[in-house]
Amino acid sequence: PSMVDAAEPVVVSVTVVNDGPVPIAVPRDLSPEAGGVHVYLERPDGQVVEHRPPTYRLVAPEDVVMLAPGESHATSIRLSFPATGPEFVNPGQYRVRALLSPDGDAMLPSNALRIRVASPTSRSMEELTELVTRPDVAKFLYFGGSARHPELADDLTEAAERFAQASPATVAHLQMALGQHAGRVGGQHAARGAG
Repeated sequence: PSMVDAAEPVVVSVTVVNDGPVPIAVPRDLSPEAGGVHVYLERPDGQVVEHRPPTYRLVAPEDVVMLAPGESHATSIRLSFPATGPEFVNPGQYRVRALLSPDGDAMLPSNALRIRVASPTSRSMEELTELVTRPDVAKFLYFGGSARHPELADDLTEAAERFAQASPATVAHLQMALGQHAGRVGGQHAARGAG
């Protein structure tokens, strides 16, 4: 969305469209974690920074998608929790631009996306913003759970109930991460029971 709550995680979609006359190959994974796409953010104060993901993935060079003329391919990117700490904490307008380097020789820029971060409008929004920008909670949201801090699941379940009215969009992200965490924990217990 073009406007997000101060506590709401920002997720954008990078889409490559083949508007040429011949098929093209693009990386299957268009995320910064895979290294083929670089994302730059212009903050409200005018400073431009590169988004540095908290983790990187090794991707085979041949893992590509062939796009026929007129076809497109997209990947969702979580931008709120880079390796340098929470990004969208200051209210104001941010500008996001991605650069795709499909073969290492060319840089294809995206159009600029503007996202406005709203100021917290209540005490509960301030509390929720402070909660989701804590490093342990930010990692839980980014990775969809935490093996190192499993007790966070109980705290975040309670927070999702308490802040449901303050920011439904942020609570949806909390619930998604809690669901991923529960799926992993449940799968681990099932695997142990099967052995």
